[in-house]
Amino acid sequence: MAIINISDGNSTFSLWTDNDSGLTLENLKSAYPDAINLINPVYEPRRLLSVRDGKIYNPDGWDTNIVYLAHLGSSRPPTPIVSRQGSSVDANRCQMNIIVVTGKEKKVKVLLDDVAKISEHTLRRAFQLENEVPIGLTIIIDEKEVCLDRQEFERGQFYFVLPKERENLEFRLTWDEQRRSRPRFSLDAHPESPYPKAPSPPPPMSKSIDKWMFYAVDSAGKSTVVCIHPRYFVTFRHGTHLQLQVGSVIRIFNAKSETNEQDGYEVTVVDLNERLDFILLRSKEIIVPIAPRLAIAEESENFLLAGFGDQSTGEQQLAYLNGIVHSVRGYYFSVYDRPAHRPSLLMGPFILGTGQSSRGGSGGACWSFNRLIGINFGVTTMPETTHSLSISEAATFSPKNIISPAIPFISMSLMAQLYIEKQTSPKPPPKKKRKPLQTEIEGIGTGSLTIDLDES
Repeated sequence: MAIINISDGNSTFSLWTDNDSGLTLENLKSAYPDAINLINPVYEPRRLLSVRDGKIYNPDGWDTNIVYLAHLGSSRPPTPIVSRQGSSVDANRCQMNIIVVTGKEKKVKVLLDDVAKISEHTLRRAFQLENEVPIGLTIIIDEKEVCLDRQEFERGQFYFVLPKERENLEFRLTWDEQRRSRPRFSLDAHPESPYPKAPSPPPPMSKSIDKWMFYAVDSAGKSTVVCIHPRYFVTFRHGTHLQLQVGSVIRIFNAKSETNEQDGYEVTVVDLNERLDFILLRSKEIIVPIAPRLAIAEESENFLLAGFGDQSTGEQQLAYLNGIVHSVRGYYFSVYDRPAHRPSLLMGPFILGTGQSSRGGSGGACWSFNRLIGINFGVTTMPETTHSLSISEAATFSPKNIISPAIPFISMSLMAQLYIEKQTSPKPPPKKKRKPLQTEIEGIGTGSLTIDLDES
């Protein structure tokens, strides 16, 4: 794995390659949606790199001192960014967005979220730490360890503020190893087992998850709603659901029941997440006695996609589709249908799977071994390209379904609402203190006595 620097002439990104030194087209398109290849600027004329099985490879090997150019499919290739002195931008500019973090005798190059900050989520992914494990980031100044300031940028999400001058600083990540649910290893140093690799557990049977499946009805038909708590549910945000706002009230129905006003349940929108495309719904009453477990998706594990994408009978029915988790590294893309986020909104990070859902499958639940790993957004589409390149693009393109992960984003939204409920719920009145009884005891004198009577 290596970090390579890429530019389209206007902006520069640093992206990771896979273990086989290939850069996936999906990863490239997360930074430049119109890009279909990379150009090596070292050669004249400039040379396109080779594309195989949806990945870009450099026959000469990747050079961290080169800024590769994104090929946008047009006859005019992008020009490199030029500095005020007239020379091309070198790798020093890209290296400003990378810090080396040491944790438990392990050093990792981490790409910053911003010029002056890095999120806890980014650090956890770099060191493969669970969300429930507390972490801290420190620097060494004059042989003293100084803790960096931790701030909240979204509800339940935090980042560390980095110093402006950090060229020679040593960063250290600390965490409590005893708080971890299970040990994890880095991808580049995973111990080899002498035993055959155990297959991923099969996805759950459809009957076991039907009790957590619901739907709502709007102008587009049935839309999937998934239970995540006895009183909380989650559905997708795009399409007809863009008209829903916090406080909107809709009615949901059991997946196997008919649409009947008397049988439905009234739920209220309590939270919206535009970037991860989900809506959190709350009921005043308990609808499902026992809620499902939420889990973190793992690469190559099997899952069952359940949603209302089946229209073969003329009526939407709950349908099931098997898939495999393809990538958990974070998939991003831009949308242009959000009025509050003009001209576009960067969506993600998402999970990618191989369950190619059909129209109507939005919000479908992705179940892995009786655990909810996320809800379905849609499928990736083949990017627009020139007519001469469309055949080769179609030959290498493989659509994937896009999954909004249950952990950490949906679970954090749920926990935040439960916390608000706890803080705003009326507290029971304090118990009234009983006045002591004064009595005269012969030979002792006057004293007080308190008697608690059972009012039941």
